[in-house]
Amino acid sequence: MHEHWNNGNTKQYSRDLGLKNGIELVGVPSSLVVQIPASVANNTIEKTNVLNIFPNPVKDIATLNYTLTASASVHVELLTVDGKLVVKLKNIQQSAGLNTYLLNTANYKLTDGAYICKVIANDNNSNVFTSKMIIKK
Repeated sequence: MHEHWNNGNTKQYSRDLGLKNGIELVGVPSSLVVQIPASVANNTIEKTNVLNIFPNPVKDIATLNYTLTASASVHVELLTVDGKLVVKLKNIQQSAGLNTYLLNTANYKLTDGAYICKVIANDNNSNVFTSKMIIKK
């Protein structure tokens, strides 16, 4: 609870000053109180399904970084912003933890512009990492 005194000498709230307006301390029912998990309170939320691409914009080679929770077969897709699949790369097996995939965009006839990059882990799409990629040659 935060206290704000309208009169610092007598420590009175404006409601107490007889003005019939201003602030008033109220109780909050416990049913409205939400417990904040320690991970949130300590700013330690683990980010999942995050795909980092650098450099971005990409000239030729893009480095894709993502974290797998378990080893998986992974493939990469590039889509236009309207959802048209333009590149689908073969599956590679990767282990759990931080992984890197190097994507040489010069190998494909891609025009300058925005694309959606997807890294899909496992055949059942249980982990999908998505990020916007800008290609500028």
